[in-house]
Amino acid sequence: MKYNLIFSGIQEGERENSEQVLQDFLANELDIQQYIDFANVHRFGRQHRGKPRPLIAKFLYQRDLDMVLRNARKLRGKSYYINRQFPDEIEQARRSLYPIMKEFRSKGDHVKLVRDTLYVNGEPYELSRIGVN
Repeated sequence: MKYNLIFSGIQEGERENSEQVLQDFLANELDIQQYIDFANVHRFGRQHRGKPRPLIAKFLYQRDLDMVLRNARKLRGKSYYINRQFPDEIEQARRSLYPIMKEFRSKGDHVKLVRDTLYVNGEPYELSRIGVN
């Protein structure tokens, strides 16, 4: 999972070539014109109410993954998202931190989620502080 990225919001076609869809997305939305080699690209999950399933891509090279993440800022304001894939235990921890992160952000604090650690104004947030003002 170290070299995996999840791409959400990319329209899904019937009998599509997932790798080509992703290459086109990178070129059109992120302005990455160079060809990127992938170990594997596929959709996952069940189709739900016509929403496109996420694409998961396993990158062969860390430098390509880093380049895509650097260019992800070009997606601000659009309906596309790029996320790293983490193991289940980290995903669970992140899910519990999302509401806390949202609350701090609404107060105007600078918030950053790194793997399973939430940073508020540069300081690691301790889960034991939940509910304490």
